[in-house]
Amino acid sequence: MPKIRLIALVLTVVHVAACTTWQPTAVSPRTLMEQNAPGAVKVQGADGEWQTISRPVVEGDSITGLAAVTLGTSSRTTWRPTRVALAEIGALQTKQFSLLATTGAFIVGPVIVITVVAAFVRAGEDCDTYCR
Repeated sequence: MPKIRLIALVLTVVHVAACTTWQPTAVSPRTLMEQNAPGAVKVQGADGEWQTISRPVVEGDSITGLAAVTLGTSSRTTWRPTRVALAEIGALQTKQFSLLATTGAFIVGPVIVITVVAAFVRAGEDCDTYCR
């Protein structure tokens, strides 16, 4: 893949990811699951550790779903079933739209790219040398 396409792909992914951030919720975990059915939540347990749970549901007195686990010293990640008691949840976060992050990604991001390209042009370098 030519470098210019790779750069465009990276910028697109950054822009999409910047549109949401983890935000604390003001409602109980049970209410959140019943009203919003989020695809993932971040849960802070009684020990203070944060855990991201994918496909969360409330079953009885717990939130169940899948948690990412890194295997040994490798960077390989797998998913395992997990359960957190509602009574042990210290804080709960969901992904929500972030105007600040989105504005930064769509304004600051292109400004940085234009500045870098302009620096190459000013230096008399042909962009094709670096963009392929």
